[in-house]
Amino acid sequence: MYRIIIWILFCFLQLRASAQQFRQYRKMATDSVLMATWYTAGIHAVSAKIFRASDKNGKYAESAILPVYVRKDTTFVTYSTATKPGQMFSLFLRAEDTLGRTGPASDTIHLLALSLLNTETVNGLTATDTLGGILLRWSPLPAKAYFTGIQVMKSRSATEDYIIADTLPPGATAYIDRKILPGVQYHYTLTPVLFNLKQSGAVTPARITILANAKPRNIPAPQGVTASFTPAGDVKLHWLPNSELNIFAYYVLRGTSKVNMQVISGAIRDTVYIDSLKNTEAGTSYVYAINAVDMDLHRGDTSDLLIMQPQKARIVTAPAGLITKTTPGGIKLYWNDVTKSDASVIGYMLYRRKKGDKYFTALSNKLIPGTYFTDTIATPGIYQYGCAAADASNNQSILSTLAEVTVTNDAAAYPPADFNIRNLTAGIEISIPPFANGNASQVSYVIYRRTTNAFKKIAEIPSREGSYIDRQVISKQLYVYAISIKQLQTESPKSDEKAIRRK
Repeated sequence: MYRIIIWILFCFLQLRASAQQFRQYRKMATDSVLMATWYTAGIHAVSAKIFRASDKNGKYAESAILPVYVRKDTTFVTYSTATKPGQMFSLFLRAEDTLGRTGPASDTIHLLALSLLNTETVNGLTATDTLGGILLRWSPLPAKAYFTGIQVMKSRSATEDYIIADTLPPGATAYIDRKILPGVQYHYTLTPVLFNLKQSGAVTPARITILANAKPRNIPAPQGVTASFTPAGDVKLHWLPNSELNIFAYYVLRGTSKVNMQVISGAIRDTVYIDSLKNTEAGTSYVYAINAVDMDLHRGDTSDLLIMQPQKARIVTAPAGLITKTTPGGIKLYWNDVTKSDASVIGYMLYRRKKGDKYFTALSNKLIPGTYFTDTIATPGIYQYGCAAADASNNQSILSTLAEVTVTNDAAAYPPADFNIRNLTAGIEISIPPFANGNASQVSYVIYRRTTNAFKKIAEIPSREGSYIDRQVISKQLYVYAISIKQLQTESPKSDEKAIRRK
């Protein structure tokens, strides 16, 4: 009876044993021997099956059946095997009890056959200066499982300041360094990268030195150049950094055309420049460009041109004075031609006010291209006239010396100084030039027409319209026109006549 109870208890303990998982305890590898040890707490199992996979196919296969050994209350299994340098193995075990039952898989142990005595390096390293950069070549690394890559480092000093240029796959045999400066000596090291394992071997960097071609390379023109105005009215330029590493500085060029551009800035180590527009004239367009200079002071291509016109006001030359003349056609005003002394002037503005008033009123809503004007709408009173010159940016000069004119009742209304007539498909057009009068809102034109001796009123139009088409006309008929000005209830005499034959 006692034997049966002991046998049942033993089988129960063996069942628990087969269910215990073995853990990694210790591993060791040299370039010729691999050894791994697992453990589990308590006295368990009687043997263990070892399964092994190599780096060649990655498939696990049974490699050995080993007995367990016990120290105090811990069960151990140790496996060792001969190998070749560079081989990698993965190992795990399954414990067995006396009844042949198999326990769970243990921890997997990875081993690499390598020792501290192994020294690896890159062989056959060469360097060549090409148009695209420094080309490095070397022999392939041995087909070893412990290689994970090749690290490329560079420096301008042989002993310090090395930086990582790139990390390449272990099968790489060439690398081109495009980030170089002409005329500079470079030092390169290539180092094999190994798995980060305790038994990893030593590596020796391969070294080489080369002088980059001293012939200057083409410096690309700065790209992405933009221009804008700051709130203060200055010109702000911005561009993208040059792709070349050998850039010393940028310079800003400015001129009124691409043939007379000059450098206006000092050496700029940034990609922004603000032009304060000193020594420039408002209304004048300026051409901007950016230029890059390398460390050897070789100047590159100029960027695309940008055209900007300063917004600041400029001083426009004023007319010297006004000459006035009262005529039956109105008050004629004359002034000197300012364009002879100021080429930016493109026209004039005339202003009038009653003597004693504070503000002037413009006599025309458009620039007057010539140097004369006829005011036909002044009511009786004493008036002061002033003339200002204007440029293309609508910058106006100060008023000329004021001219004073007294308008009497007899000269209160005058006919237009001039008008034009022409044949159109729709009829005969009668138009009054805008500079012939002041276009006052209370004034209208009365248009008369005759085919015999007597004039007949055919239309009355506001002065702001300035033109009228007579549609009641007959082909081949001769028509004579005259125009008067009507101000409030006062109408001027008729203007000089003009005749036209309808086509």
